[in-house]
Amino acid sequence: MIGEWQEVSMGRKPRVFYCGALYHIIQRGNNKSYIYEDISDKKMFFKLVLEARAKYSFKILYYVLMDNHYHMIIEAGNIPISKAIQRLHTAYSKYYNKKYNRTGSIYSGRYTASLITDTRYYLQLLKYIANNPVKANIVKNAGDYRWSAHASIKAGDSSIVDIDRMLSYFPSPKPKVMEEYINLIEKELEVKSDYGLVPVKEEQKLLDSLDYLLKSLNFSEDVFIRIKQGDKRSDIKAERDCFIRKAYETGFKIKEIANYISFTYEGVRKIL
Repeated sequence: MIGEWQEVSMGRKPRVFYCGALYHIIQRGNNKSYIYEDISDKKMFFKLVLEARAKYSFKILYYVLMDNHYHMIIEAGNIPISKAIQRLHTAYSKYYNKKYNRTGSIYSGRYTASLITDTRYYLQLLKYIANNPVKANIVKNAGDYRWSAHASIKAGDSSIVDIDRMLSYFPSPKPKVMEEYINLIEKELEVKSDYGLVPVKEEQKLLDSLDYLLKSLNFSEDVFIRIKQGDKRSDIKAERDCFIRKAYETGFKIKEIANYISFTYEGVRKIL
């Protein structure tokens, strides 16, 4: 992911964006309210997404639209992604407020933009995003959900998602990459064609236990993902340290905690 760094001030802590970087964008409805009331709202959102893409030259690699939030993976172009997202959210808010005769923000604060720094993180995000509707008990299989990149990719529809670019980040040979992608999203954890995402049986029990513990702390979904993916930024330090201490008090070893959040042994030991 090569490009020229650009710092963008947004009234709070600046975010850093650069050309060619991948970002996981999350935005939620205010107070967990719906931001898409019906099919026409989702169609309008996509219309505005495509208009923003044409103006700001970014690539859409993945997405899912739920009723009260969305996820999107974007590859930045030469113009900071913040400008595109701001334009998209402003335009959609105006549409939504006018249609439903309301005022005020429809979103819960500013969106989250997490830099995707390695292939493992990228693949985990694809699986997580695609299975949002499954976890919400909307569908039984990720491919059955209409408002997701996975359904479009399986149908070969590149009108929104740049399928070739999305698959280019997979380490497998090109003739097998689509098969590997579908296995990653749709197969159970016992499937081994997952580039190391699936641990052996004993490791899975450990990870399941740490997942349960982290979820029990009732952090936001975004904080949960960032801690698990080893995000070392200071804005989640309190939550991360809380989890580390809780895990240690529960009986997990320093090495186990460090491996789970991609920290060094010494880094976890210092926190304790």
